[in-house]
Amino acid sequence: MAQVRVTRLARELPLVPDATLLLRTLAAGHEGAEAPSELVAQLKIRGLVQILDLRPAITELGHTYLAATDDVRTDTNVCVIDVDRRARTVQVEVPAWRDGELATVLLDQVVGDSGLDAVMLSGRWLVAEANLSALDHDRLVLTGFRSAAPLPAGGVAVDGGEAR
Repeated sequence: MAQVRVTRLARELPLVPDATLLLRTLAAGHEGAEAPSELVAQLKIRGLVQILDLRPAITELGHTYLAATDDVRTDTNVCVIDVDRRARTVQVEVPAWRDGELATVLLDQVVGDSGLDAVMLSGRWLVAEANLSALDHDRLVLTGFRSAAPLPAGGVAVDGGEAR
């Protein structure tokens, strides 16, 4: 959930340029970078920076923020394979990322984004924004779930609206 929160922050409410520049400086390995304390405090509250040896250092979420600002994010079709209402998770397949592999997302995120009820999700195709260049499941971040266009007769949706 933290990755989704930070990705949305980067895409919808980006930091001021000085804060982003500080994150990039820290990501480049300059842990001792001088920075205004109010700027560091702002990044620390968001979980993007931590203090190590009395100096600011970028966190994993800080790296996620930078990736969200730099990565290409694409609308893509996802198929809901399984809904676990007890665990509050959804297993989705993202064919444009890795056909046949499943990714886990939070049920509340899918329901909140799409406006669909949890009982309506299994087997349903949705569209989500994704970083399709993610190297693994931990870096794949899906946001903005919404209903997909109806499937063509006899086909399964893939990116670009074509059938396969």
